[in-house]
Amino acid sequence: MNNKRDGIVERSLLISIFFVSASSIYFETSLNRFFAISKWEEYGYLVVSITMVGYSLGSIILYLFKGFFLRSYQKTLLIIPTVLMVLFPLSFYFISINPFNPLELQNPDVWMNQIVNIGKYYLAIFPVFVLVGLYIGLNYLILYSGTNRIYAADLIGAGVGSILILVFMYFIHPFYLLSAIIPFLLLVSILNIRLFTKRNRGGLYFALFILFILSEAGIIFYNRADFCEYKAIYAPLHVENNRIISKIKSPKGYYLILDNYTERLDEELSNDYALLKVKGYPIGYGLYRDGNRLTTLIKEGHLDTSYLNASLDLFPYLLKNDPSVLLIGSHGGFRIKEVLTSNSTSIIALDSDDVISSYVKRFDELSRNNRVKIYRDSPISFLVRNQAYFDIIDISTDFLNQSTANKYAFTKEAFSLYLTHLKEGGILSIPVSISESTVYALKIVNTAMEVLRSLGVVSPQNCILVYRASWNARVLVSRSPFDTKDIQRLKDFCYARSFDTSYYPGINPKGIKTIWNDLPPIFPQTKTSSPQDSLMDDIQKVLFFNTRYFSFSDLFN
Repeated sequence: MNNKRDGIVERSLLISIFFVSASSIYFETSLNRFFAISKWEEYGYLVVSITMVGYSLGSIILYLFKGFFLRSYQKTLLIIPTVLMVLFPLSFYFISINPFNPLELQNPDVWMNQIVNIGKYYLAIFPVFVLVGLYIGLNYLILYSGTNRIYAADLIGAGVGSILILVFMYFIHPFYLLSAIIPFLLLVSILNIRLFTKRNRGGLYFALFILFILSEAGIIFYNRADFCEYKAIYAPLHVENNRIISKIKSPKGYYLILDNYTERLDEELSNDYALLKVKGYPIGYGLYRDGNRLTTLIKEGHLDTSYLNASLDLFPYLLKNDPSVLLIGSHGGFRIKEVLTSNSTSIIALDSDDVISSYVKRFDELSRNNRVKIYRDSPISFLVRNQAYFDIIDISTDFLNQSTANKYAFTKEAFSLYLTHLKEGGILSIPVSISESTVYALKIVNTAMEVLRSLGVVSPQNCILVYRASWNARVLVSRSPFDTKDIQRLKDFCYARSFDTSYYPGINPKGIKTIWNDLPPIFPQTKTSSPQDSLMDDIQKVLFFNTRYFSFSDLFN
């Protein structure tokens, strides 16, 4: 009889370990989603460190007071799941009202305040994991002969908890994910009441049910989580007459599509666009993931593409007649419509984000056009699987920031793949932001030089063009040298639009008399009131210094 009772106790404890472990990993993952949206995803590492601190402290407490916990293990196992059911919403509430501002960590005058706020995160969260570590560790002490079964229940519970939160991410707002896991702790508490108590179960069940209702109500009705005020979505989300067109929930992120007067195509246009008879930036929908702006989505109806005449991205299409084009990033469909105006023979548009790709495919005029093919794929994967060749391979200005994985589209291996899939005289068009530093553009130029050399190009400096506006530059790369006609067309194109030519074969920086967009060096050696093009000066170092001894530190010496 005792063996039967022991077997029932062991199975019940293993089931409770399963549910507590599932709840713990679920809670941890939901906090990572909270930080990704309310702050930035990089600060999710705080949750991992807090989890480890909590588990460690729980183990230390158990070791120091092992005798006490073994004597009162029934009460401990009965109390902890119930306390956790209350702590989950309380912890989430306190972290949601924490005024932590990661940007102030960069300010030497106010960074200490943010260290205090980080400490508050620890105080709010780590008691949960202390109790979880204490609960699972105590079960190891009680069922010392069944260590392998405890470990299996713990791991399986963690796996199921991870799967569950991935599933719930499709249906529940990230800030309310916790509401789906509280019932697990309720089940554990009910199971332990049945296991360890014989009297007054009805009263305990009633009290437990009240706590459950209060916990769920706290998560739903007292939720203070919101987007960080410094994220791109915050301002447009609060402008007058803003409309949320769509909400898309998935493990990849929480997507919002906004419609308001601020949502316009984020493409670099000439400062003189009015003189070029361009009305301005076309309107669209803003697509955001976890509060970060991904792109502008094209709206249905007629698109006035006259703005192209003032666009920085137009020039490669002036060098090619009826080109075949690979678009790496469709810019929410805008790039497809833009390239269609160039009488291209074929367009293949790749978007690595499935929300953007699915949205663009909704438009019959794009997806059913005989000249257009739209895929959700990465450029490297597509080119490895297809022996296709193009006159122009054009990377969208917003492609890099749409996903962390998209950075691999700007590597030496990727550039080599692009250049080998160009037709004779084909052009690779690469966007780069210079709003923070010219180093980004210099790295692209340096990478292109190395790739051209690896492909056997004798004079790679003759196969590169660089031109820019105020905040962005375009680097054009070809396996064939750009001739004098191409260079003259670039000069004329930039002069008409007040763009600057930062590099072309044969450029003489001292002979450039007019600079339209001032770009001073990061660390100026001398003060000057005349406009500068530090990108032009630094490219000379990249292209004509002996690269064997060249490093980017040379640019600031």
